[in-house]
Amino acid sequence: MEKVSKEKFEAYEGVRKSGRTNMYALQNVMDLAEELCNIKLTADDCIYIMKNYKLLSELEEVTEKAGYGVYTKPV
Repeated sequence: MEKVSKEKFEAYEGVRKSGRTNMYALQNVMDLAEELCNIKLTADDCIYIMKNYKLLSELEEVTEKAGYGVYTKPV
């Protein structure tokens, strides 16, 4: 996993903000992302987001203003 789309990060955030599952229960997160946001997350997507959450959440603000749609893996 080298990158995650903005839509996948937003789906992950939607699940997190819903409070409906423990975010370490990856299968629940993946199921809820599809149910709530109609986005398919993989376990790799979830783990990537978890490992890079702080950076991705900061990028969310910056890229929202700039109009970018992909978050790349930090170097």
